[in-house]
Amino acid sequence: MRIDKIAIKHICCHADTAVKFDGMPIVAIVGPNGSGKTSLIESVPACFYGAFPTRPGSVYDRIQTGYEGEAEIDIEFEMNDKSYRARRSMRRTGKTTSSECKLWEDGQLKAGPKIGDFEQAIINLLGTQDVFLASIYSSQKSTGDLCDARPGERKAVFAQLLGLSKYDRLSAAAKDKARELENGVQAQELVIQGLRERAGGRLQAEEEYQRALHQKDDDDRNLAAQRVKVADLEAKIKAGEIALEKWRQLDGQVNKLDEEIRRMESEVETDRAEYKRLKEIVDRAPEIEEAEAHLKVMTEERDGWQLELQRIENENHENRLAHEKTLNEHRLAKADAEEKDREWNRLQGQAALLKKTPEQECCRGCSLVAEAVRAKDKIQSAEAALQIASTKVMELNQKIKPLELQDTAPIKNKLMDYIAVIDKLKTLTADLPKLREAQGRLSAMIEAGKAKNETIKAKKEERDQLDEKADEAMKDCHKGIDECVIEQARIDQRSIEFRLSSLISQIGALKERIAGMEQAEKDAATAKAGIAGIKQEAEDCRAIENAFGKNGIPQLLIEEARPELEDIVNGLLLECADGLMSVKFTTVRELKSGESSESLDIIISRNGQEMEIGSFSGGEQKILRTAIRLAIAIWQARKGGSRLRTLFLDEIGDALDGENQEKMIKLLIGLQNQFDRILIISHSDSLLDELPARINLDKHSIEDIK
Repeated sequence: MRIDKIAIKHICCHADTAVKFDGMPIVAIVGPNGSGKTSLIESVPACFYGAFPTRPGSVYDRIQTGYEGEAEIDIEFEMNDKSYRARRSMRRTGKTTSSECKLWEDGQLKAGPKIGDFEQAIINLLGTQDVFLASIYSSQKSTGDLCDARPGERKAVFAQLLGLSKYDRLSAAAKDKARELENGVQAQELVIQGLRERAGGRLQAEEEYQRALHQKDDDDRNLAAQRVKVADLEAKIKAGEIALEKWRQLDGQVNKLDEEIRRMESEVETDRAEYKRLKEIVDRAPEIEEAEAHLKVMTEERDGWQLELQRIENENHENRLAHEKTLNEHRLAKADAEEKDREWNRLQGQAALLKKTPEQECCRGCSLVAEAVRAKDKIQSAEAALQIASTKVMELNQKIKPLELQDTAPIKNKLMDYIAVIDKLKTLTADLPKLREAQGRLSAMIEAGKAKNETIKAKKEERDQLDEKADEAMKDCHKGIDECVIEQARIDQRSIEFRLSSLISQIGALKERIAGMEQAEKDAATAKAGIAGIKQEAEDCRAIENAFGKNGIPQLLIEEARPELEDIVNGLLLECADGLMSVKFTTVRELKSGESSESLDIIISRNGQEMEIGSFSGGEQKILRTAIRLAIAIWQARKGGSRLRTLFLDEIGDALDGENQEKMIKLLIGLQNQFDRILIISHSDSLLDELPARINLDKHSIEDIK
């Protein structure tokens, strides 16, 4: 990885900062405190992993205080002959924030905008944050420094640097598979135990099966004999049933004839009542016929008086209309005469103004005078119209006479008498249709009654004959056997059949049980044979688990890489510490109990004496920490080809005296062959002056110096 550009907007003290590192393999970043030197190089891991190494919280906590809007970190870098661009954008509005991350490869979007997808793509490309900080990043607070980590944590980072995670996955997969197989073995052993329990008691079941077969044979014979006995009894009772069925048929016919006789006798009684009613109607024939003749005469006379009444009422109505018409004409004429009289009086009143008006020119223009003149001109015509209307009123007065109407009360009273008589006659003649019907039906009913009586007599004789035959059939019914005997025989037969059915079910169940026991024995033998193969597969998985576990191949690879790492770090110490100090890495620690534990210990020797890193002076610690970190970075760059070939060093020259600063400068300049880009922050001007390129930062701008 070679960093080509860093751009920051509204993060920490950077409002809008962009730095390009074209042609600058080793760069010193300088500036006063607060100018953002550390935040500039820490923005790289902040963009990749979401946090500044030396600042608590996440990258979102570093958005400038009070700023609302979009903030971002944009990193451009090259790696494995490909160009990449990583951008982390954040937007803050009030108390809410939103963000997205994107990673481009050769101009094509590779991951994002989801943060999880982006950070996983970064891990796949550059490794985890622990590997990144431990190998190529040296912060001012020693964040990620393996010297400060616990031995177990060091070994875990070292394993990640070696790319041993795949072995952990293989070991874990083998462990899970072995556990699954072992659980399967336990389950199979439980199955075998259950199968053996099922197969137990087979001999006893076979003996019970034979006993059931013998009992079945006995019951088969008994059932055959009982069926013969029941058949004989059923044959005897069958004859009695036939006789009983014959009696039932005869008894049914007798009952049917009785029902028909009762029905016909009821019809005869009904006919007698109807005959009596019809006879009474026929006896009234003279009275009804006389009423019919009188009704015709009275109806004709009533119709004549009704016509006379209608004629008189019509004449009265016409006279009433003519009288009302004359009265109406008189009212209209009188109203017209009164209206014309009022108009003549009004004109007389208006014209009277002329008698009071002097004959002056000025009066002639008055509207009242003009109106009086017009009224005087109309008086003559109004008087003529009034005379005509008065004459018409007098003529109509002479035409008005008292209304005279003919009296209709005598005719109406006579009609009421006719109606009363006619109603009485109609009541009598209403029975005339019944009379005609009765006269027609009476003779027919006499003949029908004689026929029904003959039929009833014949059916009674037939019923008596059937009754005698039914008595004979009833006697034959009693010649059969007792019903209790045949019923008991049937009960005995059903008992044998039920016992035999139970035996057959028992025999089938025993046969199935014995077959299941035989199959259980076979299944147990098969399962026992299969367990051996599963156990062997489980042992193979355990072997794979151990082979790829921490004490297997990964440990061998760590042991293989450890000497190379020691050579690199001691080679660096030879240049910057004159060979007085050396570093050794060990992966096994002896415990007080005599046992050993996995670790990665850093053992430092000075003049052959092993010492803790905290025992050295500040400058010596700086050299040791820097040498170890640089050794890991160089080893990581070699191992991965051009994988991580940018080095970040913050406050690298601080706490060093002049002599050690010179050695550090030589060491850093010599690293140009190991890395494509080295970014250095230091407060030592003497150290930075020796570097080939510098970037000056202040609180307002940035300037590139080459």
